[in-house]
Amino acid sequence: MAGTTVALGHVVLDEIRLADGTALPPVVGGAGAYAAYGQALVAPQVLLASGVGEDFPARADLALAGIDSAALAALDPHTPRTRIQYFTDGEREETPEFGLDHFRRLDPAVWMLPESADPIALYVFDEISPDLFTDIAELRRRTGCAVLWELHAGVCTPEQLPAVRAQAAGVDILSLNRTEARGLCGTDDLERCLAELADIVPTVALRLGAEGALVVHDGETVSARPPAGPVVDPTGAGNAFSGAFVASWAVAGRDAEAALRDAMGASALTIRQYGPPPVDAALREEHRRIAASIDVTTPQLQNGPSL
Repeated sequence: MAGTTVALGHVVLDEIRLADGTALPPVVGGAGAYAAYGQALVAPQVLLASGVGEDFPARADLALAGIDSAALAALDPHTPRTRIQYFTDGEREETPEFGLDHFRRLDPAVWMLPESADPIALYVFDEISPDLFTDIAELRRRTGCAVLWELHAGVCTPEQLPAVRAQAAGVDILSLNRTEARGLCGTDDLERCLAELADIVPTVALRLGAEGALVVHDGETVSARPPAGPVVDPTGAGNAFSGAFVASWAVAGRDAEAALRDAMGASALTIRQYGPPPVDAALREEHRRIAASIDVTTPQLQNGPSL
């Protein structure tokens, strides 16, 4: 399994009810799933790792998208389900059907990866988890894979900054949104935030919502605005961005501009429907066209909504 990119994050089934009462068919969701679909737009081999239930119904759908489900470990009779209720003002409410304890029992882990796994890139979405990140650091040491940590909002406070700094010693890229960056660094000044974050890891990917995203790498900063297109549901956009970013980073030889374009393209394809993008050969080609059309420039930092 050389050349594989790994998405290490929760996999759930989302049960979506629209503001008008329409109930949509359940779709695969969770940070890990959205990241894997983002990776699948960029990389030829994607491995998704998480705990799931014995009833998980979507292995065939994942395979059609080029995502290997061999690292989905059935640890419970039931896959986590999230009820998502949308409201007329655009807000939503999420409720885990089986509770948070059930959700946490199915936390993803490095041991779920097959022994043959030799990843070139790994995405992880988590809080402060010393045991998990010790295992990730060992995998990184053994394989040389690039590791991107998408920060959980729960760790983005000034009090957690020392723990984030310590845990990030074993990763290559931090991915977070503007609100999370300001919360973690304790300031609204994005330049100060970026300076602080760039002192923690070699590469920072900062998501800026409707304003796009920027990347700091080796002391240089580049940014891109999102391509034009429909916005149906922003769920998973940041996860898909982050998954595509680290996959492109590894595949394209750690090219920050190429990774930013690929990540922005993956995000754009994620937000135009409910659920992950229906990845196939045609969508990969569309993604390549979208990514190639994105201009990467020197950023103008502003305060605003986050992705």
